[in-house]
Amino acid sequence: TESEGRSASRSVNAEDAGGAFTVPDVAAGDATVTVTAEGYASKEIEGLTLESGIDPPALEVLLDADAPIRGRVTSDAGAPVADASVSLVKPKETTAPRATADEDGEYELRGLTAGEVTLGFWAQGFARELRTIDTRQSRHLDVTLTRGLALKGEVVQAGAGVPNVFVTAQSSAQGATYQSTQTDDRGRFALEGLVPGRYTVAAAARGKGSAKLEDVDVETAGPLRLVLDKAAGAVLTGKV
Repeated sequence: TESEGRSASRSVNAEDAGGAFTVPDVAAGDATVTVTAEGYASKEIEGLTLESGIDPPALEVLLDADAPIRGRVTSDAGAPVADASVSLVKPKETTAPRATADEDGEYELRGLTAGEVTLGFWAQGFARELRTIDTRQSRHLDVTLTRGLALKGEVVQAGAGVPNVFVTAQSSAQGATYQSTQTDDRGRFALEGLVPGRYTVAAAARGKGSAKLEDVDVETAGPLRLVLDKAAGAVLTGKV
């Protein structure tokens, strides 16, 4: 059970045989309670208002049996995609069910509510796939992932490669997802699993500056070179 207040969250296990639970030290204000249990669909209770010094009425939460989805994730070459990530995309939930495919590409996603759901499938080097299924009609879903495109390059400053720089790629192209990586010890990077489209590629490192390339066509772009531009800093003074 999780309860989210204004700026903090608490979680407890309801180990009482009767299902009773107590969440201590919850901040006053608006709160959402999320309840998850193996074999049941998770449930969120929103719109709770907690007042300091006043105990709210006890909650009674009715959980429905979950509607698990099973299947296999393979590549377009027919090989199993081990460690592929499977997650609930819609309906959105605070704690979205997730699963990881095994070495044979087999997965089982539990904690889903019966009805129409959209799942996201992703693995390193592959383009993300979204699939919608109604668990009241079928609970088996096989998915084929296709190899995505890649953007490679280097991040430099003063002519030298910069390690451990955070590099991102974003696009408004259909099917595109936010991708990120870090440069290696020579400042090189590779952003994989991209769909065709034009991307904004950005690099940033604390204390070293940032760089950005706009309108990068992933299908025609060669190796990229991002030069970090260290912005002028400001000095903050004061007295306490």
